[in-house]
Amino acid sequence: MFYNPLWAYNIKNLARFKENFLCLNDQRLLDTLENKITFRNDFKRLFNFIPSVTVQAANLSTSTVESLFSEFGETLVFQQEVSSGGAGTFVVSENNFKHVLEHKNCKFIVSRYLENSVAINTHIVIFKKEVIVFPGSIQIVEKEGDSLLYKGGDYLAFRMLPEKNKRRFYDLVRSLAQKLQKRGFRGVCGIDALIDENDRLYLMEVNPRFQGSSNILDLALADFGYDSLFKINYEAFVGEDTARINLDLNDFVVKYSSYSIIKNDYGKNTMLSEIISKSGCFSCDLDGYDKSQKIDDNVYLYRLIFNSICPFSTRSVKKG
Repeated sequence: MFYNPLWAYNIKNLARFKENFLCLNDQRLLDTLENKITFRNDFKRLFNFIPSVTVQAANLSTSTVESLFSEFGETLVFQQEVSSGGAGTFVVSENNFKHVLEHKNCKFIVSRYLENSVAINTHIVIFKKEVIVFPGSIQIVEKEGDSLLYKGGDYLAFRMLPEKNKRRFYDLVRSLAQKLQKRGFRGVCGIDALIDENDRLYLMEVNPRFQGSSNILDLALADFGYDSLFKINYEAFVGEDTARINLDLNDFVVKYSSYSIIKNDYGKNTMLSEIISKSGCFSCDLDGYDKSQKIDDNVYLYRLIFNSICPFSTRSVKKG
């Protein structure tokens, strides 16, 4: 079973090993969903997206970029068609757009930067006859230089959102899940949306894989004695419904949040124990981190896990 099933299709001589792999959707379907442009083109008549245009970086010039500022506003978001975790997503103004022109082989979705907005997400698991919709989370997204990076997820902060916004989000999620189900998608999937300062809800993208917040969702499932997210994902491929799943969402609450530390957050000589102590987290997921490794800028090092609202996410929440 892969974190991202598309990785399986990059293996040479896949046919020799495919029977040993679990939980693979059709590659063409995965490619369509993973690519932000094809996903929007397929679903733009059914759901509300932020108004945008698609551009090829090689065709951009100073004049064409200036026309984009005229159309959308003084601050734009350039998002590569295939990217995750914020890598390939740039906040662009008239003073810093030239570095986007360097990505000549890339296609971008260009839209207005909605500064006072809340990014939200949930996990779903699609069976042939049923869909599980898990509790949502606030996505902690921070501006690092010219990039927008995903830094963590906060399930407790999500519960502070106005009830009407949570209800509208879950309605959108169930509607999209039904569409994916009819296309033959099975298993775990993430859905991202955005609520702007006027409470408008926008569908952003689908993540046809496990996500950065899957670890804390799985931690909560273990607290309740329920099946793991990985087992539930497996059952979605081998069973038609949730009959064999140990799960009751009526009493299920995720009481966790997480925050990812990148190299630029702290000096390279800062002790890990000091960071944990100052943050107030109760656990740290090292995720393979070793201080002896050579580390580039903006590279994720490890995650801090909290059993409370993440201290880094409260500024992003509109309270109900």
